[in-house]
Amino acid sequence: MTKNKGLMLFLSALLIAAVLLAGCVEEVSNNATVTPSPTPSATPTSEKPPPSVPSTGMEVILSISNAPALNETADLRCAITSVNDASNMMAQIELPEGLVLVGGNLTWAGDIIVPEEEKRKHPRPNRSDPEYDRLCEEYEYPKGRVEFSAVVKSVEIGNWTITATAGYDVFTQEGTRYGRLGDSDYVYVAVRENTAWISEALFTTEGPAPARQLNVTPTQNMTWVTPPPTLLTSPAPYSPQPEPETILAYPGGPNFTIPLDLTYPYNQSLKPLGYGIVPLPQRVEEAFPTGSNISIDTDISVQFSRWIPPEVVKLEIVPRVEMSHAEKESVGIDSQKYSFYPFEPLQPNTDYNVTVTFGLNRTEPLQCGEEYCAPYETITWSFTTESTPKGDE
Repeated sequence: MTKNKGLMLFLSALLIAAVLLAGCVEEVSNNATVTPSPTPSATPTSEKPPPSVPSTGMEVILSISNAPALNETADLRCAITSVNDASNMMAQIELPEGLVLVGGNLTWAGDIIVPEEEKRKHPRPNRSDPEYDRLCEEYEYPKGRVEFSAVVKSVEIGNWTITATAGYDVFTQEGTRYGRLGDSDYVYVAVRENTAWISEALFTTEGPAPARQLNVTPTQNMTWVTPPPTLLTSPAPYSPQPEPETILAYPGGPNFTIPLDLTYPYNQSLKPLGYGIVPLPQRVEEAFPTGSNISIDTDISVQFSRWIPPEVVKLEIVPRVEMSHAEKESVGIDSQKYSFYPFEPLQPNTDYNVTVTFGLNRTEPLQCGEEYCAPYETITWSFTTESTPKGDE
């Protein structure tokens, strides 16, 4: 009897906890932006932050002329810059349900061309210049630029995120479609009946982030409304992410048996732009050594033209040569060089065939989406060592 009474008390406690928990659930709007209470004193609930976008050589900058209170209007301006000529660029501004379009355009399509005048203004540093390293750090890429604008009106109280995205298709040297490059930018607007403000970051459960100065040009008219100070909280401190390490695999090295899937993992069913960005493929700038009469004391190296390092670089050489170690170094502004050093001198008068495989560290096909995806690439070359080592002449 005592056991049954204890069980009944336990089940009653679980029932009360479930009722209390159900009372805390709020209804969320369909567009992933949570609608807060219409009163400014209410604490907004959180929305899922947009995914981070890698550096792609292009940038989207979204700005707003003023913070529109309920039934007021504001000008949106979307600027797109690119360090590369981009054909068939497509851009759009995506409005939340609390804002509507009343003028202008929310989309743009066309080409971005880097002007020749800009290229002449920003010549690349010369490698022979004694100040080459400093000049590389200060170098500013020439860019092409386009803009389009829209006029929007706030029609509903809430905390709203306005999103601007732009992107274009990337093709291989053979002309096949490789993937899509893009970038995104966001404006966070808190709309109330008689006031409004621009938030510094995403709205959180602690309340909107501190208001910030608007990203506008001096010619635009701006009306600034100070938000209620009781609703402001400090954003989370910035924590830089370390540069990813590249796995170097070579004969005799600890990672040489790493399994590599050389299939093409690109999936045509990408998520919307900004959620499944595909980076450009690595491009080989230099492979060393090549040709004939190569010293038997040579090292073997490959240099890529991309500043985003591959996850894995694997060396294979026939006839097999044991390597003692490998090194990675940055060359110039945006190049990565990987060098492999033989454990012993190479054989004289021998033809060597070198294969370097590089890309992502995956053992099964990758579904493009929350992660970036790119196929493996392989480069093969050969060289012949000297007939008589110089020390033996």
